[in-house]
Order: sequence, then C-alpha cells, then structure tokens
Amino acid sequence: MRGWLPAGQPRAVVLALHGMNDYSNFFDEPGQYFASKGIAAYAYDQRGFGQGPKPGTWSSAEAMAADLREAAALVAARHPGVPLYLLGESMGGAVVMLAAAGQPPAQVKGVILSAPAVWGRSTMGFFQRAALWLAYQFAPGWELTGEGLKIQPSDNIPMLRKLAADPLVIKATRVDAINGLVDLMDAAALAAPGCACRPWCCTARRTRWCRPSPPGPWWKPCPIPAAASAWPCTGTAITCCCGTCKPKWCWTILSPGSPSRAGRCRRVPTPMPARR
Repeated sequence: MRGWLPAGQPRAVVLALHGMNDYSNFFDEPGQYFASKGIAAYAYDQRGFGQGPKPGTWSSAEAMAADLREAAALVAARHPGVPLYLLGESMGGAVVMLAAAGQPPAQVKGVILSAPAVWGRSTMGFFQRAALWLAYQFAPGWELTGEGLKIQPSDNIPMLRKLAADPLVIKATRVDAINGLVDLMDAAALAAPGCACRPWCCTARRTRWCRPSPPGPWWKPCPIPAAASAWPCTGTAITCCCGTCKPKWCWTILSPGSPSRAGRCRRVPTPMPARR
C-alpha cells in the first residue's frame, strides 16, 4: 500500500482504488496534492494488478470488495477519529459501490465515484453480449490489446508514453478478465440501491469514448446528489479517465454543502491534478 501523508495530523483520509489494468501509482499526483492540503491519502494494488497477487488474472468481485473493506479497517485504525473517504476510479468505483452496499465499513464517512464502471450487460447490445460469451467460453486466455481500433485514450502524450513504459501497467487484457470486469459492473449496478454511504459522483461531459452520463438502471436508484446531474464536469473528479476532456470543476469532499437540492453542492474552481 502506498501512502501520501501530510506533515501534521490529517483532517481527512482518502483510500483510493485504481481502474482496470492500472495500479496504485495512478494516485501519485493527487496523493501529493492531498497531502499538501492536510489530507492523508492511500492506494493499493488490487488483486490481479500491479504488484498484487497474480497480476494479469481476474480474481472475483467479492474478493476485491472484501479486500477494500479490510484495507479501510486498517487505514481507519491508523487514523482513529479522522473522517475516512473511499475513492474509486472506473473499475475501482465499481468495487467501492459493492463494498459500500449493505454493511460498509463503519469508519467510512462517504465515497467518491470517479467515472465509475457500471456499464454491465444490461447496457450492452445483443452482439456484444454474445461475442463476450463466446470468447469467454472458447478462448478465456485470449489477450486483447485494442491495437487497430484507432482510439487515442488521452491527449496527454507524455502521460501515455509514461504508461507505455511502465511494466506494471497491463497492456494486454485476457478475455476472462474482461468477463470478470463485466460481472463486477453488473454486481455494482445491482448493489447501488443499497449504498449506505453518501456518494459524490463525477463523470465526463464530453469525451470520445466514455458515455456522457451513467446508465439509467444505475443512476436512478443510487442516491447520488441531484447537483451531480445539474453540474456535470468537463472532466472527472480527482482522476480523469478521459483524455479529450479538460477538468474544470471537481466536487469538494470535505464541504459538500447540501446535496438534497440541485445547485447546492459546492464546487472548487481550481482543478486537482488529473491523469487524463
């Protein structure tokens, strides 16, 4: 587990979860920023990613959620009495949603969902579902790279080169890992109505390859503040999975204002460092 700690006693703690094929280093710049503002930040490599157990292979949604609950308990024990927030980007957001449903860790005061991965099978077309099923049944170990799709995931070229040179960033994804990710997104969408923590959510308004808003089956039952739909970001909060958009507004996690009415959630005019 990586940590970014302020000089003195932290006024809040953030435990961050990375997205698909990434690892804990994704939070290095935001973690440093948080530490400079008196907020302790932590991130760890989830199972199958980075230096976690069995990199490149999928574990299960339940195991990843259990890992998060255990990590949250350890971080909370290190900072007793300090508010703890869970932050998940993309796949990490789905894990946070699953862990926060039902009986979330008692120490957690809120969750931050940054472009959470909730587009499961219910949002796929027939041919997409069929292709995934066939590939998983007959070639689960087939590795896909996305080469030839002519999609540039970001306009931050130095960052893309850095990721390409990083041996801990997965470049080829097994079909069974993709199937596991879709299972996770299905589980997160189903668990959303049982989310016991107040969530802050931010998604991209304009991007080449991310949808402009979460799908209805997940967005409607999940108690996301109304201001999230009234003030969509041009980027995503804290970490941005989309490269063609420019972060402009981020939700504040320490002074959320009143989330019960649209337009009452506070905004911060200076964007936090973002991986785009």
